[in-house]
Amino acid sequence: CGTGVLFGDYLARDAARVTGVDISPEMARIAVSKLRDPRVEVLCGDVEELAPPRRYDCCVVYNAFPHFAHPARLLARLSACLSPGGRLTVAHGMSRPMLEPERLAALMPPCLAVDVAVSDTEKYVVSARLR
Repeated sequence: CGTGVLFGDYLARDAARVTGVDISPEMARIAVSKLRDPRVEVLCGDVEELAPPRRYDCCVVYNAFPHFAHPARLLARLSACLSPGGRLTVAHGMSRPMLEPERLAALMPPCLAVDVAVSDTEKYVVSARLR
């Protein structure tokens, strides 16, 4: 979740709850201090190792995907955290090199149906819904 920069956007879209995860204690601390709202929870730890406190309608990896050494393992882990019909999205600013959207889509577990794969000068988004 980094510093929680997207929390306000999620809440503005009527998210009932937002759970942010960051492996860095300092980033988690900043995220907690940025927006005090009972709908926001911040967990400090490795998202690939934490036991999820609940199932989620949506999991978003924003501007963090290149930091994961095992992308397919991350995608499998996050897809296992989704509620039925839930969505997994990987999005990134164009400032870092990323996998071609088709290559990332191919890493998605078979339980996910990719319906968005875009990379242009404005955005990088690969998104899939749990079947």
